[in-house]
Amino acid sequence: MSNHRHVCGAHFNNIYQAITASSSKDNIMDSSSCPVNSKVTHANLLHARWSCRYNKKVVSNRTGISYNVSYSAQGLKELSVSGHKHIYSKKLENLQTSLSSSPKTAKKQNERFERSQRRVFSKHMPSNGGDITLSDKLRICRHRKFLFSNIRGLRLPIKHLQYKKRREIPWQKDYNFLLPYDGLMPTVEPYNPIPKGFIPVKYRNIIPQNPIYSAK
Repeated sequence: MSNHRHVCGAHFNNIYQAITASSSKDNIMDSSSCPVNSKVTHANLLHARWSCRYNKKVVSNRTGISYNVSYSAQGLKELSVSGHKHIYSKKLENLQTSLSSSPKTAKKQNERFERSQRRVFSKHMPSNGGDITLSDKLRICRHRKFLFSNIRGLRLPIKHLQYKKRREIPWQKDYNFLLPYDGLMPTVEPYNPIPKGFIPVKYRNIIPQNPIYSAK
């Protein structure tokens, strides 16, 4: 359960029913004050997270790992070349181990993470008994949305929020939610200290986090 709470199986149903009943009553009483959860609010929320360079660290106490979550937007140049219509992508990167200080718990966390890897890669193992290559593992992880190494992160397109047409410049007047790039105004992408492509691990720490030259 959340907030490191535990409960036995015999009492879980009673607690769950109590939580569900109380939340349903609150929803009925405060339905007028609840924010509207629509496509527009969701798109504007993603726009706000993209514009402020939202970065969240996700920690899994069950598997003993942590990774960062951020959002990127498809630029006008990428949109004109590629055939993809998605506006934003979710990036998972910087996978790290955050094992428990207890050796017994850390052992269980390692076993759970290794079990997850076997579940993802077992169906793609070669029939001759060999091992799959790193490029194949990265391709499988992208398809299964599974982060197993810090060598390369995942960039997952958010497909339920898309532009209306492919390979055409979008205009803000045609949408009822905020767009990251508008055809009426030339814009540039937010500064990204890590360029596209593979960067060796030993060089990542020397990349400056802020632009070296910027207008004051």
